[in-house]
Amino acid sequence: MKILYVTSHFLPQSIGGMELHIYRLAKEISKTDQILIFCNGKDLEKEDYLIEDLRYDGINIRRINYTYRDFTEFKDGYINKKIEREFEKILDVYQPDIVDIHHLGGLSTTIIQSIKKKGIPLVLTLHDYWLICPKGQRIRDDDLTLSETIDRERCASCLQSALSARQRSPLWRLFEFFKSSQTAFAKQLFEYDQHIRQMLRLPDVIITPTEFFRREFIKYGVRSERIKTIGHGLDLDLFNNVTRTSSTKTRFGYIGSVIPSKGVHVLIEAFNKFQRNDVSLSIFGEVKTFHGDTGYGERLRKLLTPGKDVTFYGRYENEHIPHVLSEIDVLVVPSLWHESFSIVIREGFLARVPVIATDLGAMKEAIEDEKTGLLFERGNADHLFEQMRRLVEDKELKARISNNGVSVKHIRENAQELLTLYKELVGSKIAE
Repeated sequence: MKILYVTSHFLPQSIGGMELHIYRLAKEISKTDQILIFCNGKDLEKEDYLIEDLRYDGINIRRINYTYRDFTEFKDGYINKKIEREFEKILDVYQPDIVDIHHLGGLSTTIIQSIKKKGIPLVLTLHDYWLICPKGQRIRDDDLTLSETIDRERCASCLQSALSARQRSPLWRLFEFFKSSQTAFAKQLFEYDQHIRQMLRLPDVIITPTEFFRREFIKYGVRSERIKTIGHGLDLDLFNNVTRTSSTKTRFGYIGSVIPSKGVHVLIEAFNKFQRNDVSLSIFGEVKTFHGDTGYGERLRKLLTPGKDVTFYGRYENEHIPHVLSEIDVLVVPSLWHESFSIVIREGFLARVPVIATDLGAMKEAIEDEKTGLLFERGNADHLFEQMRRLVEDKELKARISNNGVSVKHIRENAQELLTLYKELVGSKIAE
C-alpha cells in the first residue's frame, strides 16, 4: 500500500510532538508499506515554492518552501493555488492508495478537495486547533486567556493585538491587513469558518488523539459518527533500560518547547516559592519564537529568584528523553492551552516519574488526580507550588504515583490500528 502523509512541519527542520508522532508512525509503517511525507519547509533563506526531495532516517520527503511572502489577503493564508497544483503533481506521480493529512498550516486547505476529486480515500488527523483558530491553540497572546467559545469578533481583536504587540518576522506579514477594522476582519473570519466547515465534511474519517479533542470538534460541527479517537503510540523500547540516578535534592523538570502557552513562567513562579535548598528545577527545551514574540526566554530569566537552583538546558534530541527523565524526580506539565494529547505525560509514566499537570483538556484526561498523577488549577502558581511541596514532603504519595501502572500504547500497536483503518477505506473504495 502506498501512503501519503501531509503535514505543515517535519523533522529535522522542526521538532515537536506532532512531528515526532508522524516520524514514529512513518518509521513503523515503512517496514511493511510505502510512505511519502509532503510538508512545508518554511525556510526564509530559500525562495518560496522551491521543491526539495529529501530523506530523513530512511523516510522519503517532498518539501515545498513557503513563507507567506506573496499573500495579498487573509484567505491566502489557507488557500494557495500554487501549492495545490504542486500537490496534485505528487498525486499524479506517486499515486497513493490513501492520504492522511496531519496539518495544513503553510500549505493549502484545498489539498483536501484535490484528493477527493481523484477519488483517493482520505484521513484527517487533528493535532491542534488550526482548523478552528488561525493561531492553533485558542489562547490570546496578551493575557494568555483561553477562548472557550468561538467568537470571531474576539478573534479579530486577538489577532490585531498580536500584530501590534509583537516584533514581526516575514511570516507575520500574513496578518498585516488585520490593521483594518475589527468588523471587516471578523467578516473574513466568518468566510474562513464557512470554508473550513466545508473542508471538514470531505475526509472519510477524522481522527483525534483524545476524547476531549473529539468533543471539541463535534462542538465545531463535525458529525460524531465521522470522527473517532485513536490515541498516539510511543516507542516503548526506548524506555526498556532506564536507570534512575539519585540526588540529595528533589529535582523538578520541564520538557518541551519553551513558549508562553506552555506555562513555563507559571512553573518558575511556583518554584520561586520554595524556602529550602534541597530542590532544583531543570528546563529542557528550546526557547522558540511565539507568534512573533522573541523575548520569552529573557523574561523567564528575569523572573528567577537569585540563588535558586534552576538550569536551562536548551534543545534536546528525542532519543535522549529516557536519559533526561532518569535525572529528574518530578515532571511538571504546566501548559496553559488544552493540549490535544501530551506525549510528555506518557513519557513520564513510562519512566515512572511522578507527573504534575494542569487540570485542563487532554492533560486532565490523561491523569487521574491523586492516583496516576497530580493536577493543579490552570495558571495558579500557588496551587502548583502546593502540589510540588507535597511531593517533596510526602514520600508515600510520590512513590504511589510513580508506580501507577498506567498502560501506554506502543507505536507498533498504533501503526497497526491505522493500517487496519487505511486498508478498510481502500477496500471500500475498490468495492464501490
